Amino acid sequence: MPKRIYFLDSLRGIAAVTVIATHFAETFQEESLAKEIFQPLGRSAVIFFFLLSGIALSLALKNKSNFSWQEYGAFLVKRFCRIYLPFLAVIILAECLFLGFEPTGIAGLSSWFNAEGTTLQWHVFFENIFMVGNDVDRIDPVIWSLIVELRISIVFPLFYYFIKNKGIKWAAGFVILAFGLGTVVLFAIDQQFMLGQTIFHLGFFIIGIVLALHWDAVWAFSRNQKIAVTAFSMVLYLHVIVLHLVGINLPQVFSDVVISIGCVGILLVCFQSKKAQNFLVQPIYLFLGKISFSIYLVHCVVFIPWIYLLYDTIPSIFVIELLSLPLIFAAAYLSYVLIEKSALQLGRKLEKTINHFHLNLADTGKERMNG
Repeated sequence: MPKRIYFLDSLRGIAAVTVIATHFAETFQEESLAKEIFQPLGRSAVIFFFLLSGIALSLALKNKSNFSWQEYGAFLVKRFCRIYLPFLAVIILAECLFLGFEPTGIAGLSSWFNAEGTTLQWHVFFENIFMVGNDVDRIDPVIWSLIVELRISIVFPLFYYFIKNKGIKWAAGFVILAFGLGTVVLFAIDQQFMLGQTIFHLGFFIIGIVLALHWDAVWAFSRNQKIAVTAFSMVLYLHVIVLHLVGINLPQVFSDVVISIGCVGILLVCFQSKKAQNFLVQPIYLFLGKISFSIYLVHCVVFIPWIYLLYDTIPSIFVIELLSLPLIFAAAYLSYVLIEKSALQLGRKLEKTINHFHLNLADTGKERMNG
């Protein structure tokens, strides 16, 4: 597997766009066919993000035969810059926006929408800044997944190298343990500190590790098998929509596991299908992939204030949301150029500095031993 697979970035970009559709739908209080269809997409997309992160982090570690404590520190610093610094910038921006126009909610819209930015207290801001895991739906509702991702990054190398050495059986055991223990903790303490969510979602990162290490061991699909696997995987990925339409609600933890199986099927087909890869490396999808993190991070911070700004002028929320789309993509691109890209560059620079410092220490130690 190459060091970077660009069609995976494209998949991340497409998933980020579906999260926008989810939050647009979630703005409405009344139930509708559109809301039933689009609202579950965000959850599926986040699970896809976690699997893709597991693959991407595994690719970053795959060529490191000797992973020292210094390299682990460099890995954490780079990951911190990658996730936390853009997150911090957007949270501060969102807090300033909400403090500026002091939203009080809009009658007729959902409780989810009316919770964003209203009656903010400083403890909420600081809990978000320090990623405590409480009140994550008050400023920028997507940050819960960033908290999970950054926490899991701390232990990810340990799981990667252990699974690489011990094999798939151990990986399967860790996945089952993560799902089981995470579910127990969720039921025991609910949403507190997002501890249960962190443990539960570790399972998806581990699945990503297995895919990165062993995807080429999967038998080659025939054309008919690719069609069948794709269709079946899409049904699993979107099964919550179908169940919602017929009035069936499964426990979320169970649905999440089903969605992850669908994600695995989609990824395996993409790995084997040149047509799918050629489609996904078109410039528009590569662009969405490049700014996908910023799309995910800023879209609520853009369209929620936009609704407050235009609601008295344009009574149709749907029209306002459509008008916000160009602003979302423009803001995401600016966020990528001004914030995310700079954070990435800083992370790479610090990683090189730490590794270079380690090499200098090693060379100095050798000179002393030889001298």
